[in-house]
Amino acid sequence: MGLRSICVQYRTTDILKGWIINIILKIEVEVQRMAEAEKKQYEMTYKGFLKGHNGWVTSMQLGKKEGGSEFLISSSRDKSLLVWKLKPEAAEEEELGKPMKMFTGHSHFINELALSNDCNHCLTASWDGLIRMWDMNEGRTSALFKGHTKDVLSVAFSQDNRQIISGGRDKTIRLWNIIGENKYTIESAHNDWVSAVRFSPDTKQNLFFSIGWDRKVKLWDKSKMSEYVADTETNYSTHPLNALAVAPSGAFVATGGKQGVLKIWSVKQKAESYGLECARAQDMGAEINTVAFSPKFFWIACGCDDGIKVSP
Repeated sequence: MGLRSICVQYRTTDILKGWIINIILKIEVEVQRMAEAEKKQYEMTYKGFLKGHNGWVTSMQLGKKEGGSEFLISSSRDKSLLVWKLKPEAAEEEELGKPMKMFTGHSHFINELALSNDCNHCLTASWDGLIRMWDMNEGRTSALFKGHTKDVLSVAFSQDNRQIISGGRDKTIRLWNIIGENKYTIESAHNDWVSAVRFSPDTKQNLFFSIGWDRKVKLWDKSKMSEYVADTETNYSTHPLNALAVAPSGAFVATGGKQGVLKIWSVKQKAESYGLECARAQDMGAEINTVAFSPKFFWIACGCDDGIKVSP
């Protein structure tokens, strides 16, 4: 169990405590400079909660409507998506908003969601072996992605919202177009479950990344669907990897898992190929379930079995 999802925006950090049924915690992280030590102090203040799901909260993301107002979308083991209207201000330990919409259709747990950059569509990866694309305005499934033979664990949009990648317990990585056609499949992409996949936000790199229960982090060329780095270290980890995030610049990748070690990888270009070099490793003291880069400050939030931890 433990913290399952972290979502970061420019001014605050919103964190869902997904192992508590019906409860979502919002944590505001304030960054202050310490004059004497020239370090950053991260102060976490409990702000309140959202209540609505009837199962573990598995994933979440913040979005913006055309008018500029923010909303939160969350997925759960209750097989639903909830879209939340957030209050601009709330008293301490007060409900921070109410669900506006509920999307249903999956027959098993929703493991992860991905919101398009224009916030008009949302993808969900489910243990029913399906990926659904949801029209955020109409609240319906606009495309159904069939191809995985076992539970789908992860799904992601490309930066231009034109391509989709997914990974799951069938050990494959699949590339899709937006109408649900499976354009390419990497068989045995990992030697065990593919736990997470992410595109690089740097469109010049043309890369995506994956991690698996085989304890490996991999780097892929999207245009050729070929592997640049199969295994970054001979003994990268002694436990499966759960968490994967890519920095907004595309220059760094963060990974974590059951071993409890947060690793930051530097994406290096070598001649006509790319590679990963470990820039830093930090023992977080507990299993890491999720990681997220701040889009403004160079720090990483980790959702661990024993709480929220920020690594500067």
